[in-house]
Amino acid sequence: MPAAEGDAKLPEAANVEGAENDNQPEDTAADGEAHSEERRKSAWLYLAYLPCLFPILIIAGIIYAIKTKPNPADEARPTPTKKFIAVTAPNIPGKKIVRVLGLVRGNTIRARHVGKDIVAGLRNVVGGEVTEYAKLLSESREQALDRMLVEAESLGANAVISVQFETSVIMGGAAEMMAYGTAVIVEE
Repeated sequence: MPAAEGDAKLPEAANVEGAENDNQPEDTAADGEAHSEERRKSAWLYLAYLPCLFPILIIAGIIYAIKTKPNPADEARPTPTKKFIAVTAPNIPGKKIVRVLGLVRGNTIRARHVGKDIVAGLRNVVGGEVTEYAKLLSESREQALDRMLVEAESLGANAVISVQFETSVIMGGAAEMMAYGTAVIVEE
């Protein structure tokens, strides 16, 4: 059927494997080299943007950390409701251990602050007590001890013996403080 003057010409079918297409130019090697050169240039162009991505990712990470940081006012710090005896010794002088309830523990993981790291690094050069880290460790010990005592209280204990503290580095800039001991019931 002859094509009308207003009909658009359909494009030729793509070259099928094994079939020959007479409309293709013979010099494909030169075209392949030019296309390969364009690809190399475009790859370098993408790599040129890579150093720009790192600051963007760091800023996005900082914003995420700020947004997801728990608010201390929202979560109540667990504290025991009654007085406890907590000692590092395996017994308490003047008290008799009536019942051993088992192992209790409390832990906390704290991360350092970049600003405090800089101040601590400068103090390390000059010398003296690094008060930024001393305060962080003191707060961590208190929180781990409180959590241990809350667990002992939930077991019905009135004392914890053989209390020990242990620290470990979780990752660069973050450390765990753990307090553990044996929950007991003591009498006079």
